[in-house]
Amino acid sequence: MNKYEESISIIVPVYNAEKYLERCIESVLKSTYKALELILVDDGSEDLSSEICETYAAYDERVLVIRKKNRGAELARADGIARSSGRYIMFVDADDYITEEIIEQGLSALKSHDVGIVCFDYYRNNGCKGFAIDREECLDVQMALKNMLIRNKLDGNLWCKIYKSELVKQPNVKFEAKRNCDFLTVAALIENANKIYLLPECGYIYSIIEGSSTHCNTCHTNEEDFVEGAEVFYKIYSSKYPDLKLALEYNLLTALLFVAIKMEKDNNINKKDERYKIIHDKMKVYMRRYMWNPYISTRDKIQAILCRGRVFSKVWNVYIFCFKRNKKRIAID
Repeated sequence: MNKYEESISIIVPVYNAEKYLERCIESVLKSTYKALELILVDDGSEDLSSEICETYAAYDERVLVIRKKNRGAELARADGIARSSGRYIMFVDADDYITEEIIEQGLSALKSHDVGIVCFDYYRNNGCKGFAIDREECLDVQMALKNMLIRNKLDGNLWCKIYKSELVKQPNVKFEAKRNCDFLTVAALIENANKIYLLPECGYIYSIIEGSSTHCNTCHTNEEDFVEGAEVFYKIYSSKYPDLKLALEYNLLTALLFVAIKMEKDNNINKKDERYKIIHDKMKVYMRRYMWNPYISTRDKIQAILCRGRVFSKVWNVYIFCFKRNKKRIAID
């Protein structure tokens, strides 16, 4: 791959993705930008994913397959980075795919505006647009971090971005098998880049799939780690960027609320469970901040009050009952 002076390494962690993997691989190989290497990191797959990877590697020299024991998507990405030779790096999840032009468009913007990271928009597979980036824009570190924290135009996912490889390989960028790790990783990358460029083009299609192993930010099984990650992020960055304190607080409060709501909706969780008590004790501590933080929506303020009062599940069950009842009436009519 070194024969390509301006090559890009596309790193895809693969685990039991046989249903969608071919679509992902084809989308990369059909890119209008040909100077690329596709690194498929087979993270101990137990289905036909390994065979699919090897099939593509046999007929396209740009495909490299790395086989590892299952350790999680984060460490699989780290293995891919270690073997990458491209001047630029992009991450794609095995159940997602990209448009043919996005690599070429992204690299063109990255070079012409002399930035370290380009972030572009995406579509969910239900047709909804992701960030709603409405125009091209260059952001400095503080503004980029603020936008990421309040989920405006970019977020803490590694995908939907193209990076200079030198940024990704710096020692402060860590890929660890922890929940909410991507957020800390992307923040470190933004700091390394000094500035990032936003593109309104939708070049990534994010597939919302139940049980996806790579979309770990949306399927937290360890709630304490998720909230702890947001708390660690708050402590580290509030001292470095005092002007971002409210945005950092928003990120922490929404993480806590997300977990609290998830627990309230889960009828299998015992309300006397220690994990439940820890989350609700934190809700009590932070309740005043929910009311005063300017980034917290009215809807989230109400949900926080319901969770704090431990009545969210009752209200939710009433809502579901009424929704189903209304649905039946419409069907009859």
